[in-house]
Amino acid sequence: MPDLSTFLNDATRSALIVIVGQLLLIAVAALIAIRFAGTTAHAALVRLFDREAEEGTAQEVNPAEIERRRKTLDELFYNALRVIILAIAFLMALQVLPGGARPGPEPGRSEPRP
Repeated sequence: MPDLSTFLNDATRSALIVIVGQLLLIAVAALIAIRFAGTTAHAALVRLFDREAEEGTAQEVNPAEIERRRKTLDELFYNALRVIILAIAFLMALQVLPGGARPGPEPGRSEPRP
């Protein structure tokens, strides 16, 4: 007959491996999302500024100024998307941790926790 303490230790290690695996998966997914968001935002801004240069009011502005504006907006969008993605990843990691804080009210409870 197997020893109960050995069984509990194995179960605890197994649960720990699952939690670490989930946390690694969240981190990898967040890094991929950040990379994809940066590339997508950059491509969209380049397309937008190219179209504006051909058709719109950007024809009257110095090209160096347009490039500086594009870089500023590119960095702004990238940083905003990165913050949003990291906040979502952080909330997902909190949900994975045992006994960790869960965002939002507890199930079955309408008023906030004291």
